[in-house]
Amino acid sequence: MMKKIVRRYVWLSTAFVKQYLGIIIICLLVSLFAGTIILNVLSKLPTKKNTYRIGLIGVYNSNNLPQLVKAILASGITTIGPNQTVTNNLSTKLEISPDEKTYIYHFKDGLIWNNDTPFKSTNINLTIPSVKTSFPTNKSISFELPEKFSPFPSLLINPIVDKSGNLVSDFKILLSQNTNGNLTRIELTSNDLKLIIKIFPNASQVVTAYRLGEVDTIFGLISNPESDYKNDGEIEQTINFNQSVVLFFNTQDPSLKDRSIRQAIAYAIKNKSPESQRSLGPISPLSWAYNPLVKVYDFDATKAKKYLKNISVELATLPQFISLAESIKKDLEEIGVSVNLKITTTRPSNFQIYLSLFDSPVDPDQYTYWHSTQSQTNKSLLDNDKIDKLLEDGRRTMSILDRKRIYAEFQRTFSEELPALFLYHPRYLNLTRNPEIFKIIHPSLAF
Repeated sequence: MMKKIVRRYVWLSTAFVKQYLGIIIICLLVSLFAGTIILNVLSKLPTKKNTYRIGLIGVYNSNNLPQLVKAILASGITTIGPNQTVTNNLSTKLEISPDEKTYIYHFKDGLIWNNDTPFKSTNINLTIPSVKTSFPTNKSISFELPEKFSPFPSLLINPIVDKSGNLVSDFKILLSQNTNGNLTRIELTSNDLKLIIKIFPNASQVVTAYRLGEVDTIFGLISNPESDYKNDGEIEQTINFNQSVVLFFNTQDPSLKDRSIRQAIAYAIKNKSPESQRSLGPISPLSWAYNPLVKVYDFDATKAKKYLKNISVELATLPQFISLAESIKKDLEEIGVSVNLKITTTRPSNFQIYLSLFDSPVDPDQYTYWHSTQSQTNKSLLDNDKIDKLLEDGRRTMSILDRKRIYAEFQRTFSEELPALFLYHPRYLNLTRNPEIFKIIHPSLAF
């Protein structure tokens, strides 16, 4: 009985297929064709991206992108390696000419601009003042310098773009700026991620924007014991070892021209590193050139009183360091120094002592900040023949061992001459309502 039932269904199925075979084949072909079109259309539709809105503090332009953005793009010819050495990134090989004035970088295979066109070095849009740029091949770039300049590779960390603004990166970038040319918004977009970075001039404005819901995360709020964000979201703290809080002395001021006075002021300050790690000089402790064996000026009232007699000084400070400035004022007045405290939002054109921040460059070259010829950037107006010579030698010497020796001596001499007293490396708070962002972008990338 069972066999008869099976035979009947087989007969019916066979008869159905024979009668409607043409229609079945057409339906299958139409289904396959329609499925192919639908899959093709779906693949071109925009996929949902994880979007994060980030607030940053600072003043930036298209030629000076935030460090966080540069780290995310990772599209420089070179990049920062261990101990702040500069290593290849998009490049795979570097040749330096015998006279040490020409650098030829060879690029990796398989690079693609983010408009999906093959990478050619001849498409790079890059101009460096006083440097002649040429392209020996489609996969190399040559830089001819007017004179030896060992920090040069550190200049190539910034993202490179083609003539249409495309990057060699997983991200595309869109910049918005105000009428002054300062960036107000940076949009970074990859296949699955969208980062909207809004830039604010100060901490007060970025915190207000966060609390109003305009951004969900803040990178780089300098730690302030008077501020309380514990009810605003998750906090991650980071020490920026590439930055220091510093007392700059005007070395040309009659009251401070004698380095013994500057040293005595240093001895008079009791707590030089409140709530953070002590900074010993202008070169970052992360750097291969760092020398910790320098004069440190621990509190010594006897040494301070020896030179600080009948002295009056004005101490200018940025608003975020008011508490620290008041503490320094108290310490100096206990020694007998009369201190006038002045609050300023920018570096004064004329000052005696100025409490501010110092950013250590990637390369240990400090020529711009302390050489006597650099009137615009030498905040302390330092004029010291030995330091000048060390700074000149440091940027003309190619051997890293020789440079390490030069900068070790520079740091020792600097600590004795004391054009600026380095206090501590600031601690930063990174605040978010969405902790997932810290797994995608680690706060240390901001530095």
